[in-house]
Amino acid sequence: MKLVLYSGGFGRENQALAVEVQDLLSRQKNPTVTFVPVSSEDADPDFRDCQRNLAAAGIKNFHCIPVDRPLSVSEEKKLLSSDGIFLGGGNTFDLLAHLRARKLLAKLKSYVNEGGILMGLSAGSILLTPNVMTAQVPSLDSDENEAGVTDLSALGLVPFEFSPHYRPGRRTDSELLDHSKRSKNPIYACADGQGIVVRDGTIRFVGRVTVFHRGYKYTLQ
Repeated sequence: MKLVLYSGGFGRENQALAVEVQDLLSRQKNPTVTFVPVSSEDADPDFRDCQRNLAAAGIKNFHCIPVDRPLSVSEEKKLLSSDGIFLGGGNTFDLLAHLRARKLLAKLKSYVNEGGILMGLSAGSILLTPNVMTAQVPSLDSDENEAGVTDLSALGLVPFEFSPHYRPGRRTDSELLDHSKRSKNPIYACADGQGIVVRDGTIRFVGRVTVFHRGYKYTLQ
């Protein structure tokens, strides 16, 4: 299993994570990464940033396949045959609803289990975890569930929850601590430019990660 969870940020902020992606793809000749935006209408800026970030690590071949509309057979084949798939940021509930509507959740799990590299940024990273609860915690930076998602389960590829764009503060920490008391999983909170790499069962942190678990808070690096 090979996963990369980006918190957020742009360009050089994520250079260290791009190097990790390069290492994961190093065995592939001319690897291709497919970017999956939350919305086809707002795809271009995020796709360009993904290209800039990974091009700096030597990756040159990219596709962009939105999932907020039905996919053709050839689009789905192109997506699932990519060496890497990058789930973009935006509204977490929308992304989950789109992937579920396209019946892609099980296929993405199979893709990872068969050796594909799955990456995410913000909402995309939350989708790799057991559920999308942290999309609304903390409330200062929460997503609206306008898609009406009632099943909050996600891909469940890792044994932790993920809180992107983390900025320590009394209200933020209080809400994450409260949530950690109700969750059986630890919550890993990362500031922009930081993230997590999962490789064959090993979890490694890029930058400082703040952990909220069972009402306690501590920091790992």
